Amino acid sequence: MAASSQPPGSRRLRPLAAQGNLFAPAMGWGSSPATQARAALAGARRKVLWFCILALVWAGAIFVRLVYLQVVKHDFFEDKARQQHQRTIAVRAGRGLVLDRRGREMAISVPVDSICAMPAEISDPEAVGDILARILGLPRAEVVKKLSVGHGFCWIQRLVDPEKAERVRALNLRGIYFQKESKRYYPKGSTAAHLIGVVGLYQVGLAGIEQAKEEDLQGRPGVMVVETDARQKQFSGHWSQPPEPGVNIVLTIDERIQYVAERELNAAISRTGAKAGSIVVLEPNTGALLAVANYPTFNP
Repeated sequence: MAASSQPPGSRRLRPLAAQGNLFAPAMGWGSSPATQARAALAGARRKVLWFCILALVWAGAIFVRLVYLQVVKHDFFEDKARQQHQRTIAVRAGRGLVLDRRGREMAISVPVDSICAMPAEISDPEAVGDILARILGLPRAEVVKKLSVGHGFCWIQRLVDPEKAERVRALNLRGIYFQKESKRYYPKGSTAAHLIGVVGLYQVGLAGIEQAKEEDLQGRPGVMVVETDARQKQFSGHWSQPPEPGVNIVLTIDERIQYVAERELNAAISRTGAKAGSIVVLEPNTGALLAVANYPTFNP
């Protein structure tokens, strides 16, 4: 039995190399190159998989958003875009004529200029407003306020006197436009004024036949759609609804008989000093009204 050089009761220690590296399992030391390659490949695959999943989620979110905007909200955004580059202008229809029994014109409509503005095209509202106010006889502050809005469309004055309209047109002011509208005109002056009546500023009947037959005379207004650019400058337009002119009204009165009746009434008023009077002329066979004269009268 060989003698041992270690003290009694002591444990014999093996060399570290004989026990193996204690850190090898944890650190991967000692694993083969093939194992390390497989582990690296698995890690790379996991990264690619997560990247693909995130990319799909991102693409799916974009697709859902596009569907929402292009399909669900399509009409909403289309209307929104149209409103930004379009505006509508109501255009009054031509008012019907009032004629006597023989077709003589008692009330007609004549084209007159109305002045409007596109504020976005006006660089100096103060100067332009001052010019328009002086020519048209309008309050300067009111005109400047309209021109200072910076967008849209506004009326400066409707149914402008022809001489004033020509003075404004001659200046060729940028952003100032002219729109033809109808103004009521009574060729016979005060003849049958009470019977025919009168219209207001907006061509709506206020008395007489003009008021009683308003629905027939006024026609149906039209709607014009105007295309504008980013600065609200008009570059094209089309009718969304063309105006339909009003119908003509033919009266039973005779303009010549009406004239004679008014002449005789005025003579009687002068002779008697009366403050008021009336004459009515009827067709004996039919009862049709041929003339109705009143005093005092007026010139519409």
